[in-house]
Amino acid sequence: RLTMDGFTTTNCQGFAAGDTIRTKASAAPTSCSVTGNFADCSPTVVLTGSSTTVADCETAFTASANVTATADTSIFKVGSKSAKIDIAVGFTTGLAAYFATGTLDLSASQILTFWLHQSAGTNIVSGDLTVTLCSDTAGATPVDLFYIPAIPSTAQWVPLTLTKSGGGNLGAAIASIALYSDTTAPANSSNIIVDNFIACTTSGLSLT
Repeated sequence: RLTMDGFTTTNCQGFAAGDTIRTKASAAPTSCSVTGNFADCSPTVVLTGSSTTVADCETAFTASANVTATADTSIFKVGSKSAKIDIAVGFTTGLAAYFATGTLDLSASQILTFWLHQSAGTNIVSGDLTVTLCSDTAGATPVDLFYIPAIPSTAQWVPLTLTKSGGGNLGAAIASIALYSDTTAPANSSNIIVDNFIACTTSGLSLT
């Protein structure tokens, strides 16, 4: 029988009397300078001071031609809705959908973190899709670009934490967030669902 800090296992095959078992300590905790607010009977801890909500995805994005954008109440990660973007076969490349965020100063942040779920279509490969933070309200003037990496599966939520192309701080006057398709296939004929876009710092907490 082996007992360590309350963890007990029996029938430890491979161990013999006199063997030495070494364990490695966890890294020292690092302060993120974040305040956590706990509410009675709530499963949510609200963190303050480390991040900015870019889009909570409770409202539908605005879609381009051959794209349908809705606020989906059947599947979501935060709140009661997600932003669902259905890209039809007739779509080629360019701006698929956008959402006007209101003017945001994100210059203290370096990272965009959010949830992504692909419910239909061929698995996303690197270079298919780009999320952009834009200075205009219609997703047409990109300031910060984030390349979505390969997603080797569908039908499950994936937390993404992305550094903008080229690195550095995010824009100081962001007015919209947009999803761009950089290749014709397999981005077309896809259902992309996103939720809870947050800008955060490299030393702060992200969804991953």
